[in-house]
Amino acid sequence: MVKKYSSCKKYEQLIIEDLKIKIKPKIFYGTDAKDFIEEYGTRILGKNPNGAFLYQGIPDEYKNTGVVCIIKDSVATLAHELCHAKQYQDDTKWFNRGLYLKIFYFFRYYYYPTEIEAFTYAEMYLKKVELFKEAEEYSKLKRKLAIEYNLIYAFIFIILGLLYAFLLSKF
Repeated sequence: MVKKYSSCKKYEQLIIEDLKIKIKPKIFYGTDAKDFIEEYGTRILGKNPNGAFLYQGIPDEYKNTGVVCIIKDSVATLAHELCHAKQYQDDTKWFNRGLYLKIFYFFRYYYYPTEIEAFTYAEMYLKKVELFKEAEEYSKLKRKLAIEYNLIYAFIFIILGLLYAFLLSKF
C-alpha cells in the first residue's frame, strides 16, 4: 500500500507541518480509505471521490482530529483534505452546519467557505513545492467544478422562475 501511495506519503508530514496542524489526523489510503468512507461516510458528494474528510459518526478515537481518506494518489487531494483537518481542529463552526448551511453546502459545495479555502490551499501548495503539472490539473478540476455547480444553480433558478411565472399566470 505504501508504495502505491508514495507521492502522498512523501508529502504527508510536509503538508501537516505547512498547515501547522496540532494533532495529526488518522489518514487512510486506497482500499482502507474506501472501506472507511463506506462504513462511516454519511455524506460523500460524487460517485467516485478522490478523497474525503470525515468528522461525524466516526469512532470516538478520531473525533478530535477527524479522518482523512485518500483514494487517489494525489498530493492535491491530500493537501485539500488535510486543510479540512486543520479547519476542523481550529474551528468546527463550519462543520456543525444547521439546515440552511446544509442546503447551501449541497447546492453550492464549491463555493462553501471551507471548500474555497481547501481548494485554494491545495493549489497554492502544489505550486510551492513545484508540482506544476499537478497544479495545472488541479486548476482544471476547480474550473470544471465551478462550471458544474454554476450550471446546477442556473437550472434551479430557471425552474423556480418558470414555477413563479406559472403561479402568477394562475392568479
